[in-house]
Amino acid sequence: MCEASMRFARHRKAALLLTLLACLLPFAACALPGPFHDSTVLTQHGGRPSLRRLDWGYPYMDSGAWSPDGRWVSAHGGSDYLADNPVVVSADGRTRHTLTSWHCGLSGEFDFVWSPDGRLGCIVANDLVPGTKRLCLGQPPSFASCQDVRLPQEVGRPGFGSTWSADGQTLWITAIHDYSADQVSDEPDLFVVTAATGALVQVFPFVPGRDGGAYLPQWVPQHQALSYEVGLAGIEGPGQLVMSTVTRDADGQFVLGPRTVLASDQTQDGYAWSPSGHWVAVRHVNPDHGDKIYLVNADDPSVTLDVTHAEDVGQMLDPVWSPDGQTLVVFGVDDERPYAIDIASYLASKGLQP
Repeated sequence: MCEASMRFARHRKAALLLTLLACLLPFAACALPGPFHDSTVLTQHGGRPSLRRLDWGYPYMDSGAWSPDGRWVSAHGGSDYLADNPVVVSADGRTRHTLTSWHCGLSGEFDFVWSPDGRLGCIVANDLVPGTKRLCLGQPPSFASCQDVRLPQEVGRPGFGSTWSADGQTLWITAIHDYSADQVSDEPDLFVVTAATGALVQVFPFVPGRDGGAYLPQWVPQHQALSYEVGLAGIEGPGQLVMSTVTRDADGQFVLGPRTVLASDQTQDGYAWSPSGHWVAVRHVNPDHGDKIYLVNADDPSVTLDVTHAEDVGQMLDPVWSPDGQTLVVFGVDDERPYAIDIASYLASKGLQP
């Protein structure tokens, strides 16, 4: 069983390869992932939208994130999942940068995060200076180098997701707390640091055995609220995607309000907010019976809309919503490639707004 921190592609793909090998054994009965794609356009049944394969220049891609201006996408990319690197590509796929010189480390051991002003950062435990943590910030369009911001020792081990506040003043990081040797926990807490200096502002502890740690925080567009996943157990889940209002108390400290559950059966496969904050795209985890990407109405989580279904296009992970609200990108498990969905047209066909 992999540690909770190893959330990214190599471990998900390794788990799928183990499934394939197990199914080759005599008398083994299990459902194989599929279908395996041989077309650049995938069609679906039940009125669900078609998917168009994107050529972003890497045979393997995973875990994308769109820049605020919609010009760039950061991701993990490479020749295969064993040789992936942090990469950034233009939205049309014509310009590509492999960011090995940033020394972000292995996938699952760092966070990519876009600042509101369009800088790309990776949050990493600094292998060049053991025992330190850093935020490395680079500028478009060259992304040739990045500038280090020292992070507090308490932040511990990153790789569970991070997000800037909408005003660009603070950075919210989920990481395993750097406790003393007799207090080690494998479940991440939520840290708030200043954007300018990386100084620690606040820590939200998540109680082991009750909360299961915090993962993949995102500020909800058009809301003073933070979404995040809780209750995960390793890479298998189950977990919940929740949303909490964020306020300040009389002393200026941040306060997370009660949790609204948006979706269950979450396993750190990513989720994406529409720019309006009206919809969130998530994955329903059930590879044998109905694995899918679907939309949840933030104002009424009982209102949902299916977008992809594994019976038609195989398992899809890590939805990414474009800043203009028009496109939803998902990443295929079968062929390790990104696919674009005209999500605005699909919603319009249902009489809904993005």
